[in-house]
Amino acid sequence: MARAIRANDIAYMMEYGTSKQAATPWLRPAFLSRAEEAIQTTQTELLSRIDRIVKKLAAQNARK
Repeated sequence: MARAIRANDIAYMMEYGTSKQAATPWLRPAFLSRAEEAIQTTQTELLSRIDRIVKKLAAQNARK
């Protein structure tokens, strides 16, 4: 029984190619062109969410 082809399978085949089709990279070039911005956004969001969690836990512990 053959398995169904999913969207991520198609994305992988486009990015890296197959034995019958040459690669047509789209994700790597898009990421590399904006990598610094993506990393900076991830870092900013992560730190913000960590601060929010720390404040929430501190408030919970202060009530105890």
